[in-house]
Amino acid sequence: MERDEHPFRVAAAPQDGHGGPVLVVSVEGELDVAVAGELSAELAEERWADYPAVVIDLAALTFLDSAGLHSLLLGTEALTAAGRPHAIVVQPSSPINSILGLTGLAERLPLHSDREEALRAVKPSSR
Repeated sequence: MERDEHPFRVAAAPQDGHGGPVLVVSVEGELDVAVAGELSAELAEERWADYPAVVIDLAALTFLDSAGLHSLLLGTEALTAAGRPHAIVVQPSSPINSILGLTGLAERLPLHSDREEALRAVKPSSR
C-alpha cells in the first residue's frame, strides 16, 4: 500500500479553552513507524512551549501501530513531566479506541470523546 493513499498529517494550532489558551494538536491518517516521530516532534516544538495546556485530537486518526503508541506515550509523559495538563480526543466507536482499550492504555490516558469535552477537561495551570 502506498503511503500517499493514507497520508499522515499532524498540525498544531492554538485555541481558546475554558480558562485560557490551549494548544490543539490534530492528528490525521495513519500513525505508524514511518511517521511516529512527527507527533513527538510537534508536541516538543519550542514554539508551543507558552501554551500551558494541550489537547491531542485523534478523531481523524485511522491507524495506530506500536510505534505510534510509543510516540503518543512519550508525548503525554513529556507533557506530564512539564506540568502541562492534557487531554486526548478519541471517538468511542473508532478503531483507535479499541487499540487503546486492548493495550490497557485507555485506563492510563486522559481520553475524551470529543474536542469540546477535552477542552473543558484541561485547565491551564499558571506558570
